[in-house]
Amino acid sequence: MKSLITHCRNFKSEFDGFADRPQGIVPQELKEDKWQETEAVVAFITVEDRDRIKEVSQLMVEELYLIANEFGRKKVVLIPFAHLSSNIANYKDALSFLDYLEEGLKQKELDITRVHFGSHKSLLLDIPGHTGNIRFREF
Repeated sequence: MKSLITHCRNFKSEFDGFADRPQGIVPQELKEDKWQETEAVVAFITVEDRDRIKEVSQLMVEELYLIANEFGRKKVVLIPFAHLSSNIANYKDALSFLDYLEEGLKQKELDITRVHFGSHKSLLLDIPGHTGNIRFREF
């Protein structure tokens, strides 16, 4: 699992269309087509083939919880983002990982926004320029 984690003053994303790559992807049902948060931790997440889904999701829960506390934030945005690896997991494992991650973060009493899986999205990120504003994690 690889993740790019940011502190965002403002975050916006809009659905632009369903993805047709990688071959065999099955997008989630589209329930919302716009997402917006202020003062949030935003995590771009790539689940990789052979990741131990439950174990790695728990490590990521702890990491995001620590970062959210460091920034004094209660909001976390989860963005499926296959672009951090050329060795991505199948869509079922990726969705399971996101489910475990979301549930674990909710148990930590964080407010979770989960952006659609399996689509092209426009993004607007307003990231303040401070130490630690963008972090890369790999588990």
